[in-house]
Amino acid sequence: MHAASIHYTPDPGAPPGQPYNSRDDGEMEEARRRIKQLEKLDATFLCNLSHEIRTPLTGILGFAEVLAEEVGGEHRELALLIGRSGERLMETLTGILDLVQLERGEFELNLEPLSPVQCAREAVNHFRLQAGEKGLSMTLDANGCGDVLARTDSFALRRIITNLISNAIKFTRQGTIRVSFEADRERVTLHVIDTGIGIREEFLPFIFDEFKQESEGTSRHFEGTGVGLAVCRRMATLLHADLSVESSRGVGSIFSLTLRRMSEIGASNKF
Repeated sequence: MHAASIHYTPDPGAPPGQPYNSRDDGEMEEARRRIKQLEKLDATFLCNLSHEIRTPLTGILGFAEVLAEEVGGEHRELALLIGRSGERLMETLTGILDLVQLERGEFELNLEPLSPVQCAREAVNHFRLQAGEKGLSMTLDANGCGDVLARTDSFALRRIITNLISNAIKFTRQGTIRVSFEADRERVTLHVIDTGIGIREEFLPFIFDEFKQESEGTSRHFEGTGVGLAVCRRMATLLHADLSVESSRGVGSIFSLTLRRMSEIGASNKF
């Protein structure tokens, strides 16, 4: 009769006298393989689910826009509500898809010379109406940086700027949203400055973490999933840019994105 056996060998990193099971390596490797497989399944499921939701949602948003133009009074308000709710859901799905792509290392950069000021100007014009509906003023101060170029990715840069401005509007009840620039010989920095509710000092270290919000649970005061700033930080990292925040509770916040600038048009500056 063959007896099963376990071969013990000394583990150089183990305390003296502690046996080492030779099967541990194989079991750990199998566990890691299964974890990676589950992560892949989760990511694939999210992508497929998001696609299945986005397709009909696009149609709903289109019909809501048409209805808002065709009807008036209470019916128009209902159509606008459908549109706003659909846009909120679309933003959530887009944020999750971006995060999944970044997690899986599937986000590809297309680097090209771009004007950060021009990208910010487009975003400010896009959000001006939304800010005005809340009674907020929105300004852009290029500070002579209009001709400054950065070698960066258009989609990533615009997504970061859009998320920062959108957050500023969300968390500001009254006052101003100001987008400003400064530059030196090597870098150009964009600041999104608001007069909003601010962030508690103890929460600042977690502000760029996935699915983290200062107010959570059923008692939270603001909508959102907590992926926007996490996506911003990861995209900034890919761009070799720096993303930081300063904030005072009850005073407001300043989010700053610093990019390497190109020394001249057509320069082939690399990361």
